[in-house]
Amino acid sequence: MRELGYKEIQSTLDGIADAIVILDRKWHLEWYNHAFLQIVDITEIEKSGHNFIKISQKVEGLNIADLISTDDESGKRQELVIHLSRSQKWYSLDVYCQESYITIVFHDITHSKQSHDSVLIDEQNLRILMDIIDQPVWLVDRDCRILLCNEAFKKWISYFLGSSLSKGDNLLDPQLSEVYLNKFKMCYELALSGKTFSTVEDMIVGGEMKFSTISFNPVLDKDGILTGISCRASDITDQRKSLTHLDAQTQLLMEIANIQSHKVRGPVATLLGLVKVFDYEDPTNPDNKEVVHGIASVTESLDEIVRDVIRNINKLNKRTKKMR
Repeated sequence: MRELGYKEIQSTLDGIADAIVILDRKWHLEWYNHAFLQIVDITEIEKSGHNFIKISQKVEGLNIADLISTDDESGKRQELVIHLSRSQKWYSLDVYCQESYITIVFHDITHSKQSHDSVLIDEQNLRILMDIIDQPVWLVDRDCRILLCNEAFKKWISYFLGSSLSKGDNLLDPQLSEVYLNKFKMCYELALSGKTFSTVEDMIVGGEMKFSTISFNPVLDKDGILTGISCRASDITDQRKSLTHLDAQTQLLMEIANIQSHKVRGPVATLLGLVKVFDYEDPTNPDNKEVVHGIASVTESLDEIVRDVIRNINKLNKRTKKMR
């Protein structure tokens, strides 16, 4: 599988309809493709000293610096929609802020603004942007060889294998871990049969159990022929912990209900029976003394049952506070 050279990638990016510009943290232009010159004239770039702030002051609608959260260096996508008066065009902007760079991708949505149609990004554009996504994302062909994957995927898959995989590797290579193959072989085979589904898998990360939900989506070409699988993983550890807490709460509620419906019933029935045999006409009847002792004994039993209910309620309240 031949790697593309810098000139080939540059040529490909120049052929992309979406304008792409990469800025340093001082808003100076580090790189841009040919499509960006349809938004900003080359002379404006040169006159501004390649400074995006100065350029945006000359192009009405492009002054977006104050709308971008530059403090967030996580690379998460920020979305903006702008209208450029000079060209009378609408653009949807994807902005990615990282430690050293700010990347802005301009999608022309002039003809589809009302319908909000998604703007398609070709493979070369994805190669630039995929690593910014913080969730594992990967694409495989019909032989389960990796066509595209991001850095988050390489880190994620290493938890299963002890080492990373990258573009060109076979995700179902028989030499891979048997435990891993047992987890995922059936999933890929099912997706290659045309099924769209999600599964939950567990892994040990830093000695702690983590959970991920993984979605498998068959990819079809324009003729409806399956060409591969698109996959994405999301960390759901916090949600699973919440469910565990809820299960524990349910058990406590069932215990409280059991105490109230069963354990209380016996002592109450005994009390009712003792009350019936008490000699109200002759309170001095020696048998009444035994009845009173019986009532005292049953009352102590009921008191202990009530204490059990209170203890369980306190446990329930403590767990509820921890979940908040």
